[in-house]
Amino acid sequence: MTDSYKDYFADGGPIAKALPGYIPRQQQLDSAAAVSKAFEKLGTVALVEAGTGVGKTLAYLVPALLSARPERKVVVSTHTLALQAQLWERDIPLALSLSPKKQRAALLKGRGNYLCLQEMNAARSELWTASDPHFDEILDWSDETETGDLAELPFNYPEWSEISAHPDTCRGAECRYFDDCFFYRAKRYAEDSTLLLVNHALYFSDLAMRHAEPDAGLLPSHSLVVFDEAHHLENAASRSFGVTVTSSRVGSLMKRLRRVGTRLELDEDKLRLIERESSELFSEFRERGRSEFSVEDIMPDLTWARSKSAEIARLLEGVATTLSKIDTSDDRALRERVDGLGRQTVRLREEIDSIFNLEDSNYVRWGTVTSARDRAAFVTLNWTPISVAPLLSKSLWSPQEHSAALISATLATNGGFSFLKERLGLNEQESPGDYAEETPVRRVATTEFIELIADSPFDYDTTADCIFQNIFRSQANPWTI
Repeated sequence: MTDSYKDYFADGGPIAKALPGYIPRQQQLDSAAAVSKAFEKLGTVALVEAGTGVGKTLAYLVPALLSARPERKVVVSTHTLALQAQLWERDIPLALSLSPKKQRAALLKGRGNYLCLQEMNAARSELWTASDPHFDEILDWSDETETGDLAELPFNYPEWSEISAHPDTCRGAECRYFDDCFFYRAKRYAEDSTLLLVNHALYFSDLAMRHAEPDAGLLPSHSLVVFDEAHHLENAASRSFGVTVTSSRVGSLMKRLRRVGTRLELDEDKLRLIERESSELFSEFRERGRSEFSVEDIMPDLTWARSKSAEIARLLEGVATTLSKIDTSDDRALRERVDGLGRQTVRLREEIDSIFNLEDSNYVRWGTVTSARDRAAFVTLNWTPISVAPLLSKSLWSPQEHSAALISATLATNGGFSFLKERLGLNEQESPGDYAEETPVRRVATTEFIELIADSPFDYDTTADCIFQNIFRSQANPWTI
């Protein structure tokens, strides 16, 4: 890519014309230069620490859109909903309006954010919806909404998880609602867009799926990625490559099974036994654990926990087997419901069993206990990688299929990026830079790195001094401020 991005940040340039009061900042131009260079060649990674006031979102959006093409999509990933909303509602529309090419952006969220038409229509025949005063409002909203996005629902709906999309109940192209599916509609729109906005959780969930099964995945194929709020990447990757089971998972599934249980003739005693065994398992950690704990520290001998989790897994396997044998040939909606419940049961069985029975020197078992006023404390058990470096090295960096820009207001450690690269699987080997400009370039294995620390353009010393002087004067004479 040429240096055309520079024109956008010039005094009197497109950004200045669109934003009255805009002042060019060298730090913003330097940040845009780092992103632009990274996107010129696949396999290049830009590491940019951009302080407060640099204007980092436009610093990466402008070169990203200039680099994007239908066959070379850009993904922008954030950690917080607040930044995602800012980008979607303000910064991306502005950047698109400045782009010389006609381009389209798409926002894609995790499945649980979208209404599932299959689940909603199956719920119509269940007793709980008859006594739910808001379910009819959901039905009306489903006819009006273009997106099916929970964020656009005009009221709070406590039972959303019962009617939202879920990977275990999704039938994909086999679903009779596939053409109208809100999640797949958003995914198709993303396929036809050049810029895609997601969050870290979705991006690394996609990466973990592809790591386990190369042909799987949630996101469209893309060549360029910007990780804003990149200091959260390690934690996001850890969660996605690990296993998490909460104390509410079993109860939630049992509730779903009971709602169709009268038609499925499920053994209620077995469902209660599963709940009791699960309650005993989680209660042990609820009583022993603090807000955050290592499983091995509070339970050095895992024999009891392994035995208990194995029993729960055995009981869940029995439910899954019962579901698979139920004859639903004369009721398509019920068959879809049963298939989905069966897959959810199998997934829960696998995850409960894996928490205590998997062994890997790079993984750790840990948990949290969260207090609650009106119910027992909420327990979460996790099987999480200690280091995501080997996982990301193989699944994200090694294929050399992407160029990436990692940007944040806090990214460097001790004035450099060595610690970050070590934690994210980017092991350094120095070689001469091959760019003429002053931005340093280093080669790491087969990856080229562009590193930049752009200080804040704010004059903190002068501003702080003025504030202090004003406070001092106000104390001597309160009428001076």
